[in-house]
Amino acid sequence: MSEIKKMYCPSCGAPVSFESGREDIFCSHCGSQLYFKDDHLEVKLKYADKHEEREFEKEKDIREKKENRFYMWILIGFVIFLWILLLVGLPIITTLFPPK
Repeated sequence: MSEIKKMYCPSCGAPVSFESGREDIFCSHCGSQLYFKDDHLEVKLKYADKHEEREFEKEKDIREKKENRFYMWILIGFVIFLWILLLVGLPIITTLFPPK
């Protein structure tokens, strides 16, 4: 009969249990893939790194969207400024230089 061992995940510190004889397991808390080596657990694939990478990409996308929105509002403001300049400036120009 297999013996169930209880240890702690080296990635997040959560308790993990597994049957002896198993090569690798997954931490149910952080998702890291672990393997048993020389009476201790070692991290084979750290899910937290992938998670942090995804979070960084999400934050980068949010920053880019905010930056794009900022430039869009600058462009809209410039177009509005040109329309106002045209609406105000055109009557002034026609009074100064009447058509012949």
